[in-house]
Amino acid sequence: MASKQGTQEDSWERAKNTWSKYVRLQDPVISNDKAFIKKEEMEDEIAKFGLADLRVVVNISEVQRAGLYPFLDIILAHEVGHHVLAPGNLITLARLNDFISGMFPRDIAGYVVNIFTDLLVNDFLFVQRGLPVDKVYKALKDSASKKGVITGDVDKFWRLYMRIYEILWRLPTGTLTTGVTPEIERDAKLSARVVRTYSKRWFMCLKNLAYIFKAYIPVGNVVLLKGLPLIDKVVAGEGGLDKLWGFASMSDDECYKPSDRQYDGELDDIFQGRRGKLQQGETNQPRLPTDYISTLVYIGAITPDDHIRALIQYYTELALPHIVPFPTIEKATGEPIHEGSEQWTIGEDVSTIDLFESIKESPVIIPGITTRKIVYGEDKGSEIEKSPVDIDIYQDTSGSMGDPACMVSYTTIAAFIIILSALRVGASVQATAWSGPNQAVSTKGFSKDSNEILRTILYYHGDGTQFPCQILERYDERKPSDPPVHIIVTSDEDISSMVSNYLVSTKSGIAETKSGYATLKKAMERGKAKGSLLLRVYTISPGLKETINKLEGLGFQMHSVSDWKNIVEWAREFSKKHFGP
Repeated sequence: MASKQGTQEDSWERAKNTWSKYVRLQDPVISNDKAFIKKEEMEDEIAKFGLADLRVVVNISEVQRAGLYPFLDIILAHEVGHHVLAPGNLITLARLNDFISGMFPRDIAGYVVNIFTDLLVNDFLFVQRGLPVDKVYKALKDSASKKGVITGDVDKFWRLYMRIYEILWRLPTGTLTTGVTPEIERDAKLSARVVRTYSKRWFMCLKNLAYIFKAYIPVGNVVLLKGLPLIDKVVAGEGGLDKLWGFASMSDDECYKPSDRQYDGELDDIFQGRRGKLQQGETNQPRLPTDYISTLVYIGAITPDDHIRALIQYYTELALPHIVPFPTIEKATGEPIHEGSEQWTIGEDVSTIDLFESIKESPVIIPGITTRKIVYGEDKGSEIEKSPVDIDIYQDTSGSMGDPACMVSYTTIAAFIIILSALRVGASVQATAWSGPNQAVSTKGFSKDSNEILRTILYYHGDGTQFPCQILERYDERKPSDPPVHIIVTSDEDISSMVSNYLVSTKSGIAETKSGYATLKKAMERGKAKGSLLLRVYTISPGLKETINKLEGLGFQMHSVSDWKNIVEWAREFSKKHFGP
């Protein structure tokens, strides 16, 4: 149960006012309930702040055990600082974590980011607001010393961390720590200068601090992660994924990620009194899907089982800037006209029976004999109505195409552009991810279920290449009144299977050979379809040329790209050129 006392409520108000009287946050959960603390995974934690739900949780039992209750105002002000100053929002936390993931394992990277944001928040509270944050760390050190957890590497990093604060705040040497070696003194001074020099350029600041901290944080040091006393931890909080729109692309600052195998010389500028040059990278470059997913899992925005939902958001974000109104056809609008009645037979929709007309036929209603239904015609108007065409998209997922969960797949971005554009105006989409023989995952026909369609596009086989002609047999079920279809096939050079023979199993289990060309021709006719072939080809062989000629004869248009990156622009221009307003 959350403990609510007047003094704690007053502490919360003072904490918010420390930053601004306009700060609006929900009341903190200050609890000593063991079951609640265990559920929040805070048995050894003092506090935590959720950036998505803006929720502060304080383990008051741990606060009292560490002798920090007199500093409750400062602890709460520190939590508010994570909302107001650093990291400020969930997407910045994710960017910072991913930025140094090349130098440290994910858990260590998150730990370094936590130290970095604490430095910024604590420095503001001490210097700008005059709060005695140093006393909080003295109490933390005393509590941790009693537990015996500050030893070895933990003690070495603690001395560096505390000496940085002493230098930043001009405290007498020994105020927060003792036993400072010349090496620690040198690195603490350099770290303090980094914080002062790059306090407004967080990624540069974090990178340079990471170079210094790396010597003090051995890889895989679980003891260090558990032993170093910290005020809190910053987490994603409930509903984290929805707050991360924008994370799929890298900002300018992130284009120069530090690596554990190389040093870029930034610290040399500080040694010599130079601020260094502000590097400019290529902005809005897609982040690798693997980095995207692993960062979201680590900060708690998603669970490992939630990666498909995250991938849908990733590719949707990359597609959104390119979405345009989707292809439509023009047809005259009309109104239904009552043209009389005709016999209703058994097997037809019961709701179409007209009882009045049936009783006029005979007072004794006999289904299929005396039952009647209304016949409607249509009065063609002069007003033009635009109707979207349906899309049937076939995504090659063979080994040569690459897994969209492991690499940036521009064919997947293009597919998302087309699909989302179609769904936006009410069109239906059939999506198929295909590879080798009998390797085709498809939606259940033409659908408007975005989740089903986008999940299908993300499916990856990684095998051979054989076009799923059997999916085209579904066109037998299309009605004459259904909208026209545009068939889009994305693949590399091997598309001969679109017009080759293929095997299907009959109901009796016997393999039957069918003509791919005949099936495709029939589907194009039934669907009133046009088609687009999007192929990555460098040279067109005689065999490929023959296949393309056959497909063009059925109504396909060939589009060749040498680099899959060009497909994004093609997907946008495709809509404008062929079906735009």
